[in-house]
Amino acid sequence: MWSRFRSSEAFADAAAAQDRVAPHGLSRFALRCGGVGTRQHPRARPARAALCTVATALVAALVAVLLPTSPSGAVSNLSEIEITRYGGADRYVTSLRVAEAVASEAGGTLDQVVMVSGRHWTDAVVAAPLAGALGVPVLATPSGELRSDAAAFLRRTGVSHAVLIGADSDTAGVGPAVAAELEALGISVERITRDDQYATSVAAARRLGTPGDMAKHGRTAIVASGEVFADGLE
Repeated sequence: MWSRFRSSEAFADAAAAQDRVAPHGLSRFALRCGGVGTRQHPRARPARAALCTVATALVAALVAVLLPTSPSGAVSNLSEIEITRYGGADRYVTSLRVAEAVASEAGGTLDQVVMVSGRHWTDAVVAAPLAGALGVPVLATPSGELRSDAAAFLRRTGVSHAVLIGADSDTAGVGPAVAAELEALGISVERITRDDQYATSVAAARRLGTPGDMAKHGRTAIVASGEVFADGLE
C-alpha cells in the first residue's frame, strides 16, 4: 500500500506531489513541518523538501491507518516502510524532480507537459487533475523565464506540446517569454486561462472532458474553495 505525504504549509510541494498521486489513486496526508525554522513567518520560510520532519506521534498515528489489518504482510515498525523523497533547492527543482520521476515511469519520454507559475497555487490546483488525466507532470516555472534545467528536461524527454495554465503575464502566470522560449524549442503551446481562477478552473475541466468515476459515486466532480489552498489540494 502506498500513500503520499506532503507539507500542509507549502503549496508548491503539495502541487508537485499531485503528479505522483493522481494517476495511482493514492492516499494523501498533509503534514505540518517540524524542526528548526517552522516558527518563522510563512514568507520567510525557505523552500522545503516534500516530506517534512514531523512529530513521531503524528507519524505513528498516520501509519496506523496505512498498515494492513491482516497478519500477512503486516509491517511491524516504521523502519520497514520505504520512503521516497522528492525535493530540491527550491520549488522549481522539486517540481522538476517529480517530473523526472513521471518521465521515468513513462519510459523516459513524454509527449507533453502541463506548466504553471510557481507562485500561484490556484493555477497548480487546476493543472493537477488535467495532468493526472493526461499522464504527464506539472512543471512549475518562474513567470518571466524558462529555466535552463527545465529546458534541458523538455529536450531530453522529447516533449512536443505544453499546456500552460494561467494568465499570459510575466508577473501573474506563465508569461509570454516562457511561451516564446518553448516555441523556440519546437514545442507547441496551448494556454488555458480566463478572467479569474474560477473561470480558469471551468475551462480546464472542459479541457479534461467527461468527469471520471469515483468508486460507488459514479461520475464525480470535486468542488473546493478557490481561496484556501489546503482544501483545493486535497
